Amino acid sequence: MENVEKLWLRYNKITTISSEISRLKNVKMLDLRDNKIVELPPEIGELASLSIFLISGNHLKKLPEGLI
Repeated sequence: MENVEKLWLRYNKITTISSEISRLKNVKMLDLRDNKIVELPPEIGELASLSIFLISGNHLKKLPEGLI
């Protein structure tokens, strides 16, 4: 999965994102909209290639340090 560049996971009732997300070194677009995510792992900030990150429609209270 390290070669994935675009990942659409909208409307999947996802509640958590594993720290293993950091293995997606080449992901440029990540769509996590309209799930049930309440927290993002700090490792999401390690996605250096990520240029489009869609996260609206979840239940996030805050974003990890360094993500913005």
